[in-house]
Amino acid sequence: SDPYVDAYIIDDRVNKVVKQSTNTITKTLNPEWNFMLKMVHSKDLIGFREIRFDVFDRDIIGSNDFLGQCVVSAHQLMTAKPESKDEEGFIDLTLKLEKREESKDDGKIRGTLEVRIRAVQAELPCNPNLPSLSALTTGRTTGRGTGRTNPSSTFRGKSVSLSILVKSATNLLAMDSGGTSDPYATVALIDHNGKQLVKRSSNTIKKTLNPVWDWDVPRIPRSAMNEFEHIQLEIFDHDV
Repeated sequence: SDPYVDAYIIDDRVNKVVKQSTNTITKTLNPEWNFMLKMVHSKDLIGFREIRFDVFDRDIIGSNDFLGQCVVSAHQLMTAKPESKDEEGFIDLTLKLEKREESKDDGKIRGTLEVRIRAVQAELPCNPNLPSLSALTTGRTTGRGTGRTNPSSTFRGKSVSLSILVKSATNLLAMDSGGTSDPYATVALIDHNGKQLVKRSSNTIKKTLNPVWDWDVPRIPRSAMNEFEHIQLEIFDHDV
């Protein structure tokens, strides 16, 4: 075969948010790529759930043949015991290649993929959900072959501090008969399942399309800070 690997960083919504590919090793069933996939402080790693490796046989004519898939979850990386890591913090994994869950057309799969992975929680006070992550694919597939590790979970910060200041809005829609609105803002922290963790509302500024709140959002629980995936900001016209 002429194997190569596509490596994906997958988020909570099962989107392929980052993709990188190895070079192709020709005429072998036991390739060694020594390919480094490195992501540092990337916005694409917010909500990181798993790393997926797809192995293919490259064909010059026609579509490439699928050789197998394996998955490493964020949960496994974050709960790895210190003794399972080397002195540089890498975890060595031998993953069984398996069929794709969404495909019914994959033929017989066999083989393993050897990877070294290091995940480090970044210390970023302004954006605490951004991790650093690097993966080294050393390869060695012994034929055709998704090994799924522990149940997936999001790669999240251990403890964060969050301050939100809602300043102003401009050129809002006029919702009242006098050609103005009575706008107020709400801020909500939402987790990766779409659940609202906490919600706060500003005061109402009457009869304006350009409100200035200068509102320091109060009383955000520590638990919500540690679990949120994104901040949802909405503006409403207050009706009596």
